[in-house]
Amino acid sequence: MLFVEVLKRYSNQTPLLTQLGRVRESLAADPVRELVTAPACRPHKLEDRLDSSVFTRIVAEYNTGTPSQRVADMFKVSKPAVLKILREAGVELRWPRITSDEIRQAAQLYESGLSLADVGKRLNREASTRREA
Repeated sequence: MLFVEVLKRYSNQTPLLTQLGRVRESLAADPVRELVTAPACRPHKLEDRLDSSVFTRIVAEYNTGTPSQRVADMFKVSKPAVLKILREAGVELRWPRITSDEIRQAAQLYESGLSLADVGKRLNREASTRREA
């Protein structure tokens, strides 16, 4: 009984049949049509998206003192992409991330009674880095 209900429900699709008839007529009237192709996908790898001159310009811009986020905005890439390019080029980052050893050392210094400013001076770090630790 269920099978009969399904057949009854889906067998008479007049609007669908009408639409298919229009498509068939359209194809019969103009059998040669251009294929519509989807736009090419943007490559994901940096090496495929950027040429070597852009890599060189990113490194040069960073070396002039421009912050990495601003360099990323200028070249329309992400900040991690800029940092990757800089690391691969052997550029020393101005403020590399704080290491786990430095975090432990900062915690010990702070617990020993030093102020955050003094901890930062000892570790040669900025205030925001000290707060993160």
